Amino acid sequence: MRRLLNTPSEDLPIENWERLIGINLTGTFICCKHVGKHMIQSGGGNIVNIAASYGIAGASHAAGYSASKGGVILLTKSLAVEWARYNVRVNAVAPHILETEFITAFKNSDKFYNRLIKQIPLKRSGKTSEVIGTVLLLCSDASSYTSGTVHLIDGGFLAQ
Repeated sequence: MRRLLNTPSEDLPIENWERLIGINLTGTFICCKHVGKHMIQSGGGNIVNIAASYGIAGASHAAGYSASKGGVILLTKSLAVEWARYNVRVNAVAPHILETEFITAFKNSDKFYNRLIKQIPLKRSGKTSEVIGTVLLLCSDASSYTSGTVHLIDGGFLAQ
């Protein structure tokens, strides 16, 4: 997976591009399609897609990842407009670097990881638990007038 996320665009095999688009964008669309159909028939609901900060700002050596997550953002906005009349709200969260198994595997010994952390104003990676609160808010009545938005969870990365 790391090769998918840290490869110069001119060297990225088309198979890797297709895998990133397939997992991140097509997979999200398929989930939304099936869940959305059920929500439309049930009178409404909330969908929260997982985008990424790099889907907003882009990143060097991550064209496939950035494009796929940018696609998730526009899919979120399109579905929010299309399904609003059915009382289906669609939003997204866009985390930056989270402490997942993938990140933890090279956290303490990888120069690339350390360089990324230095760029974050809070000087640390996020925790998956820090995403949960935003997702719960977006699914609650407290955000019943919120649809088509992207909520950054990035330690201030894109505020710079």
